[in-house]
Amino acid sequence: MDLLRILQVMVGIGLVIFVHELGHFIAARWCGVRVHVFSLGFGPKLFGFRRGGVSYQISAVPLGGYVAMAGEHSDGDGSGPRPDDLRAKSVGQRFFIYSGGVLMNMVFALVVFPILFLGGVPYDAPVVAPEPGGPAWLAGVEEGDRIVSIGGTPMHQFNSVLTEVALGGSDPVELEVRSRRDGSVRALTIEPARDESLGIFALGVQAALDLELELGVDPNGPAFEAGLRLGDELLSVVGQPQDLKPLDQLRLGLNSEQPITIQVKRPMDGSNHDISFAPLDRELNNKLLGVGPWSNLVLALRGTAAEEAVGLEVGDRILTVANRQVDSSIDFLAGLAGAPTDQPVELLVQRADGQQARLSWPGASNAERARLADQVALGPDLENTLVYPSKAGAAQAGGVLAGDRVVRIDGQSLSSWNELQGAIANAARAGRPMDLEIERRGPADNAGSRETETIELSLSAANAHQWDYGFAVRAGNEYQFSTDSPVEALKVGFQSSIGMLKDGWLTLKRMLLAEVSTKNLGGIISISYVSYSVAEAGLAKLFYFLCLLSVNLAFVNVLPIPLLDGGHLLFLLLEKIKGSPVSERIMGYSQMVGLVLLVGLMVYVTYNDLMRVVFRG
Repeated sequence: MDLLRILQVMVGIGLVIFVHELGHFIAARWCGVRVHVFSLGFGPKLFGFRRGGVSYQISAVPLGGYVAMAGEHSDGDGSGPRPDDLRAKSVGQRFFIYSGGVLMNMVFALVVFPILFLGGVPYDAPVVAPEPGGPAWLAGVEEGDRIVSIGGTPMHQFNSVLTEVALGGSDPVELEVRSRRDGSVRALTIEPARDESLGIFALGVQAALDLELELGVDPNGPAFEAGLRLGDELLSVVGQPQDLKPLDQLRLGLNSEQPITIQVKRPMDGSNHDISFAPLDRELNNKLLGVGPWSNLVLALRGTAAEEAVGLEVGDRILTVANRQVDSSIDFLAGLAGAPTDQPVELLVQRADGQQARLSWPGASNAERARLADQVALGPDLENTLVYPSKAGAAQAGGVLAGDRVVRIDGQSLSSWNELQGAIANAARAGRPMDLEIERRGPADNAGSRETETIELSLSAANAHQWDYGFAVRAGNEYQFSTDSPVEALKVGFQSSIGMLKDGWLTLKRMLLAEVSTKNLGGIISISYVSYSVAEAGLAKLFYFLCLLSVNLAFVNVLPIPLLDGGHLLFLLLEKIKGSPVSERIMGYSQMVGLVLLVGLMVYVTYNDLMRVVFRG
């Protein structure tokens, strides 16, 4: 942990809270209300000072702050309020005081955003890699394509793509996409799909790897020791088919778990270097069974070559390509690329009815074969328990083979991958061996046959292994987003502030409609974690996040929930309408309800934070 970044995060979050409470303080003093305490945090006072009758302090619980004003609550003795009491002020003045924090948060964003946009803010470009079989992939979006706009709204960063789609719910998404191959822009309409893991509707895209194939290097890994340096750009992988894209060459090379030679360009002087090194076999301390879902099922097909020229069908399992076993999409590409180009490629598939079929594809270049691999979405059937063992894991050591179906663990019947994971986790927590009852495929000439075998495995039989090359292509395509003039900066800053308020409203609406899961809500742990992450990108990125946080704090506080500013504003509106304040009895009950709601919300978002940040890393 970087102490400087921790300090930046603490000061940054404290600044947003300070701005909010300063809004209440200025509004109160402007309206002639006496202020007793200006506090950052709640609970016991840690330190502070007193000036002009006001105690300025830092308190122990860093979950917000407050401004304690004279006459906020009735003394109950029947005496009227003093002239400088809050209760003595008009409805309009009190409305201004309670909305002061929200207004100041918006002013903060409206002032800081233009300054940031004028100087430049680091953004991850909206350059995407579609997930095979997902909505964007089926629509023809390719790795390295850039999302130009969604629904007419320009997209400047990758996260905006995710947010815009998620807040649109299940509605079709109209977007413009610029092709990486030829730079052309095309309009697409895509039906988003529900991503249950995230609890939102999504296009099925990830941030693309760096388009220049810039490499990140572990200074303690074998690549660095061999001479590879941070920022080197990948040109090719020696020994892999050179008519494949460099990224595909790299995927094949890393999948081999063998020594590798890569050719890179060093940006400092433009020189090229061939660097050779072997991976380290790192034995991990954690005990794992070492199985994954068998991921050779054809989930979807894109284009016509796979269906017409090859004869593949959705629901097929690709068992071998050119006699190479296929357990995943990278095995499929490796089989295609490794077959002689002057001969047809032979595929062995298992149809949905369990029967096997042999398919043939005429000889073609590796570039065409890589194109074919891009048109086939291979993945696991999560409603099944077919597995493949990872190398050097306990399962492989115990004799588990690719394509085995785990029927029972310790007598518990299993029908889905989630059930299988749960049974393994239970055995792991108990620290005991487990009995796996598996069904094994019969020989190729009797494809429908299955034989049952029971294997006893212990998680202590083998540690998990990881073959570590010590480098990877850097994720994301970062650039400096900036405006050309102060006027443009003001315009973009205003649009960003209002857009974030709109996003807050749409988020609430989609949650009420169950189109966005409430598990996406986060609290102080998530805020601190994200703040720490963005601080690494520099002060401009940190202040951009603080602007976002400030606008969101304004939105949350204006919600009509008792104890929040919005609750006070609601009661003031009712007072204006009925001509008299809401009764103390109703006010008291509403405050109790508000307290229960806020405590419940705090517990819930803290649970989300722990699950998201702590337990899932």
